[in-house]
Amino acid sequence: MISNDFIGEELYKKIVEVMPIPTVDVLVFNSDFSKTLLFCRNNEPLKNSHYSLGGRLNMGESFLDCAKRKLKEEINFVVNLDKLIQVGTISEYFVEGNKKFHFVNIYFSMVLNENNKLKLDNQHSGFKWFDIKEVGIHPYLKEKISNCIKNKK
Repeated sequence: MISNDFIGEELYKKIVEVMPIPTVDVLVFNSDFSKTLLFCRNNEPLKNSHYSLGGRLNMGESFLDCAKRKLKEEINFVVNLDKLIQVGTISEYFVEGNKKFHFVNIYFSMVLNENNKLKLDNQHSGFKWFDIKEVGIHPYLKEKISNCIKNKK
């Protein structure tokens, strides 16, 4: 059973200080996997940087359902579950100032037409298609992109 209990901001901050957080991300690619769609983050970590979309896994939620939910919440996109490919897991650790973030990230890939109109939520200020070989892509993303390409179907 999926819990719809919301963790308040203060409690979440305390949890983040002492525990890794399970998260699910979706890496979006164009049809030939030469580009990936990244979103400019409004929140820490990586505030004002482009990264894949996603977020924390809810209690009782499957990885696949979380991926579908994040697509709907963050870019107002409804996807057929068979279009999402579970690719792998990565441990992401960020230190920004005196704050530390540790995520255990399960990630999926999917293909999206580059002309799709997307409606962003308040977690992102914009989005852009990046060539997968672009130098400035975060190392965690580079690893995830590489694995997505190896596992594309």
